[in-house]
Amino acid sequence: MANESSLKRNRRKSEMTDDERVRALQRKLYRKAKEEERYRFYVLYDKVCLPYVLREAYRRVKANHGAPGVDGVTFIDIEAAGEGEFIEAIREELVEKSYRPSPVKRKMIRDTAENKRRSSVKNGRSAFGIVVNTNRWFDR
Repeated sequence: MANESSLKRNRRKSEMTDDERVRALQRKLYRKAKEEERYRFYVLYDKVCLPYVLREAYRRVKANHGAPGVDGVTFIDIEAAGEGEFIEAIREELVEKSYRPSPVKRKMIRDTAENKRRSSVKNGRSAFGIVVNTNRWFDR
C-alpha cells in the first residue's frame, strides 16, 4: 500500500487528475504555511487562474449540487452552452484582470420585533450570455 501511495505522489503532473493536482497544490501551501508561520502568500491569484483549478472548482460546485444563481441558470444550461467554453471565458477574465465580482445586495431583516440587521446576498454575473453565480467558486 505504501509503495502504491508513493507512486501516486511521484507521478508526472500530466498524468494526475485535476483533483490530485489541486490537492497537491493545497498540500504545498499548507506545508509552507506551517513551516514558516510568518510567510505571506502575496501572489496566489495566478494559482486561481490555472485551468485545472477552475475545472476542479466547477466539478466540486456541481458535485455539491450547487444551486442556480439569482438568475436561475442551472448546470444543464451551462453545459448546453459548453462547459469548456464557459470555464475558459472565466479564465480569460481572470488572466486579463477584467473579472469583477458582482456587488453585494444588502437588505435589512428583522432579528426580533425591535432589532434589525443587514443581510448580504451575492448577485449573479454575466458570462457568455449566461448569468451565473461564479462568486461561490472563490468563496470556498
